[in-house]
Amino acid sequence: MTLALENVPKEAYPSISDPAFRIACYASEISLQVYFDDVKQFVFSKVSEELNDLLGSNDNIVRHAARDRFMALARWKDEPCPLSYNQGVLSNLLLAITPSDAGKFDLTTSVLGQRPVTFFVETIITQCARDGHRKPPFIHTGNFFHVANVAIDEIKAIARRAGIPPLHEHRFMVDAFCCACEALKINHVPWSPNPANRAGRPSTTVVHDVWLNLGAEGEEKKNT
Repeated sequence: MTLALENVPKEAYPSISDPAFRIACYASEISLQVYFDDVKQFVFSKVSEELNDLLGSNDNIVRHAARDRFMALARWKDEPCPLSYNQGVLSNLLLAITPSDAGKFDLTTSVLGQRPVTFFVETIITQCARDGHRKPPFIHTGNFFHVANVAIDEIKAIARRAGIPPLHEHRFMVDAFCCACEALKINHVPWSPNPANRAGRPSTTVVHDVWLNLGAEGEEKKNT
């Protein structure tokens, strides 16, 4: 990542006049691209498992419906911004995840309701500061946790070199990640299952069919 940050493309965040913040945004974007890879691979794997038997069904209707879902899944996986609410992206995700006999055509949303992008970013930073069990948004089989840690260390170093006071370092980092989320159109993310009506601690493992909406209003970014 250090080498990539020494060669930031000219087209990356051209409207940002602060060179340190621009590099921090690019570091955030590099890590979030790894998150995209994690999410794509995870959703593709889970939906493909559901479709395997259906694609081999003797029932033509079942088989064709499964094929339509798989084709939508493949189209969604090829999207550069797979977590966007853009119509084509979202419709392919919905078609891929939602069984044709489900009686609905929408994603199951997290009981957390709408949250701002800052919630997503703060959760990433908080989880990276802790050792041990990973919680949402990190996918257990993914690489984002490790890369996000590297990005956070790089952004802290950028802040120090730019003379940003330690008191403002966290806000600098949050703003950089939020700026990258905006550029990458991260509007929702897969989350953990909603609590069931049973005793015990709720699961914190990310699933492919419960999504957290990031459309709530948050604080305005301070850096430009």
